[in-house]
Amino acid sequence: MNSSRVGTKGARPMEILLAEDNPVNQMLAVAILAKRGHIVRVAPNGQQAVEAFERERFDLVLMDVQMPVMGGFEATAAIRAIEQATGGHIPIIALTAHAMKGDRELCLAAGMDGYLTKPIKPLALIQEVERLTLGNQPAMAGVRDMDDASLLGRFMGDAQLLRGVAELFLVSESGLRSQLAGALSRNDGKEISRTAHSLMGSVGNFGAARAMALAGELELMGQGNNLSGAGKVFESLVQTLDDLRSQLTGTMEAHRVGRADKTTGHELLLLT
Repeated sequence: MNSSRVGTKGARPMEILLAEDNPVNQMLAVAILAKRGHIVRVAPNGQQAVEAFERERFDLVLMDVQMPVMGGFEATAAIRAIEQATGGHIPIIALTAHAMKGDRELCLAAGMDGYLTKPIKPLALIQEVERLTLGNQPAMAGVRDMDDASLLGRFMGDAQLLRGVAELFLVSESGLRSQLAGALSRNDGKEISRTAHSLMGSVGNFGAARAMALAGELELMGQGNNLSGAGKVFESLVQTLDDLRSQLTGTMEAHRVGRADKTTGHELLLLT
């Protein structure tokens, strides 16, 4: 596949491996990094990330901590084991939806070199990626500071990127909502936790704090298999998601733009 490149403001274009199972987060990270001229390959789980690392050369890995099949800690350990035999050291940045005290230290102890929390913040992502690959060069010239109070500001003022991510979210959210409803009807705590976690990561990209809190509450309920009251939390979450859908639809209408394709001009190089 081909992928669009744009000027990197003096930074060297890099080959980046993104291990992330959430399609909304995939699209957002790829688009942000493509704006700096970087090429991103996407692996939807840790096992495929390790396999890609063995086959190809990358400058850096973005590693989601919580993924199906193989999590980020296991994948990092596997990559470090390969490096012990072959030499070298690739920078690995942890991506985690849980900003808990001690998380950074756990990630660094697991062999990672950097740490970012989700939802992904464009400026923070670019800074951490280029810090670890370009050293302390002033590589951020031309990148504006973001105003998180503004939905469009979360997408670097790029209405086309906002539209692409929002449209993908509106499709994926319907599926996650249905999965969550089904898991609740079966009292399947494990599935509730997994689906709520994915939903929390998606809505976080839009700064939807209430939706994140409600999805996080369901995730914890599922983890503890303590589902009393989960139905009411889900009802509140559905209402909040409906409000978010309305807001996104209105924002997209207000910032209607032409689009080259459905991936905001940047293809997802998905490893299968």
